[in-house]
Amino acid sequence: MVAISTDCIKTAFCTEHVKGILKQISDAGFSHVQWMHEWNGIYQYSESEMYQIKNWLNDLSLDVKGVHASDGTLQSHFDDRKMFISPNEANRVAGVELVKNRIDLANILNAGEIVLHLKLFNIIFPQSEYCIFEDTYWIQVYKSLDEIIDYSKTKNINVAIENMEHPFEVYQFEQFDKLFAKYDKADLGFCYDLGHNMIVNSDNPFSFVERYNDRLINIHLNAGLYNVDHVEDYREVLKLDAHNVLQMDELDYDRLARIIAKSPYELPVCFEVSLRDKVEKGLSKTLELGNYLDDLIRNYRSEK
Repeated sequence: MVAISTDCIKTAFCTEHVKGILKQISDAGFSHVQWMHEWNGIYQYSESEMYQIKNWLNDLSLDVKGVHASDGTLQSHFDDRKMFISPNEANRVAGVELVKNRIDLANILNAGEIVLHLKLFNIIFPQSEYCIFEDTYWIQVYKSLDEIIDYSKTKNINVAIENMEHPFEVYQFEQFDKLFAKYDKADLGFCYDLGHNMIVNSDNPFSFVERYNDRLINIHLNAGLYNVDHVEDYREVLKLDAHNVLQMDELDYDRLARIIAKSPYELPVCFEVSLRDKVEKGLSKTLELGNYLDDLIRNYRSEK
């Protein structure tokens, strides 16, 4: 079993194109997808769309390993109208409603969990108006997560926070340590993004999954570009977040498999990659690595 993100093939978001991507994924031999379309921004799915997606996936015999929920922001420009960590209470509430929309989608698709970004705006944009956000940041975060988690429980969906490509590792460790000190494992899990880890720690791309192994419920496997020059500018760091296809000899996959095998993570492993113009080759190589990791993890778990 292997999962891949639904936006691995970049194309228009119209209905026929999305159906075409899913068919290519199914034809390539993948068993699962992670629903990644509209992972950012403020788009909200109607119930009719949710069931349409469910029917597409059923017809193609594809199961779902997670839905990537939106934090209400965009990379192209700043928009806080539906940002669940906004200091503006109306915007915060609108952001929570946006996340609930993805929880509803995850429930209908039987996806198991949603994945969320939780940006440290006061560190990423220190010269912006969000400098004043620092004092209220955690108040808004806790308020929103309390509401999101409570709602997710009514839908039998778990919530995972993803490690990011920025800011530096030490700041993210402080953030996750604080979150996980407040919320129980049953309430808040961890999504490990390998590519993001590669960017913030070129010496150990497994530092996050080792540190938060007991919270691991979702995975994004991909290759980021190492930030060897320790670039701090957010826009420049984003260029390193390439989501490249992983090579078979690129990392110590035996070590990664052992780490995952010790965690509560439920297979399949999931890849979040951008295939660009080499779609068939990229799908084939990703599936090969996924099956290899799946075998390793199962073997290590059977040795317990």
